[in-house]
Amino acid sequence: MSILGKKLGDAFWEKLIPTIEIEQGGIYKVDDDPKNPVIKFLSDNLPNEHPKKKREFHNFRLALVIQSNKINDDNNMPSTLVVPLSHKGRNTDFTVEIRTKYLDDSVPGDTVAHVHLTQPILKILLRKKVGYLPETAEEFTTIRAVYYRLLRLI
Repeated sequence: MSILGKKLGDAFWEKLIPTIEIEQGGIYKVDDDPKNPVIKFLSDNLPNEHPKKKREFHNFRLALVIQSNKINDDNNMPSTLVVPLSHKGRNTDFTVEIRTKYLDDSVPGDTVAHVHLTQPILKILLRKKVGYLPETAEEFTTIRAVYYRLLRLI
């Protein structure tokens, strides 16, 4: 690779290094733009005329980071694994309610973790940390168990 090619490559990767600390259990705001949503839901793929309406978009959406801190701290890994959170959601075997005590005051009410929609996103798309769910919390343990069950690991 040429020196110019290496410099361009390095500049590209530098733009993917997050400016905030990303940690497992962190609850972060992400942009929720209908033209380019950071968090994808299955209904995003429905045609506009479909009887099941597309989801409602907001200024932001919440995401819970479940990826390990070892990988989150590695700047050579530009993505992290998140569980989308919502204020709405059906009580299913794949959702877990997260109590407000884990969220700061800018987030109104309890939220629902949609574990079946776990997905990777670029770390730089996580905007602001608005809560923390400790790994020792019952909800985190349940989320992990549901995720492992979805992957057929248990």
